[in-house]
Amino acid sequence: VAEIFRTSPDVLRSEHPLTSFSAKGAGASDVTGEHARSYRFGMQSPLWSVYKRGGKVLQIGTPWSTCTAFHLAEFLTPYRGRMAGKIKLPAYVNGQVSWTVEEELVYTEFDFEEIGRSCEEQSIVRYGMVGDARAWLSDIQGLVESAGAWLSANRDLTRALPPPGYSAVGTAPEAAL
Repeated sequence: VAEIFRTSPDVLRSEHPLTSFSAKGAGASDVTGEHARSYRFGMQSPLWSVYKRGGKVLQIGTPWSTCTAFHLAEFLTPYRGRMAGKIKLPAYVNGQVSWTVEEELVYTEFDFEEIGRSCEEQSIVRYGMVGDARAWLSDIQGLVESAGAWLSANRDLTRALPPPGYSAVGTAPEAAL
């Protein structure tokens, strides 16, 4: 579904090399226009733009582990063991690939199913069917606020290892908040 949407006429795509977002219609250029290379789910991302606009999240036939809105909550919420490090990203200049090193929060989806169940218990999610697939719809602000409260109370990564691809990993700086 995402690829069909992304390749549809008049759809705009953000330029982040790891995590791009697509949008169509009024405001699409505002949503996709700013996507910082560092802290890709932060306050200079399409996700933040959708949040500020009071947008909605629709997921069709997918589990909570794929709810990208929860990554914005990770960015905004201090929690135990929160880490940041450096990652390498490709940059395309004049048809040539070069690599840049960017600051990035260490994101993880391992507890997104629990966060999703918490959102369900708060009745901020509406369910329905799209064709034969179960779908859900929610305000992004409610999801992010609920996920942030859950992360603050429950997540602890103090003993976690950073994923492959990160270097110079340490405590996330206040600037990431």
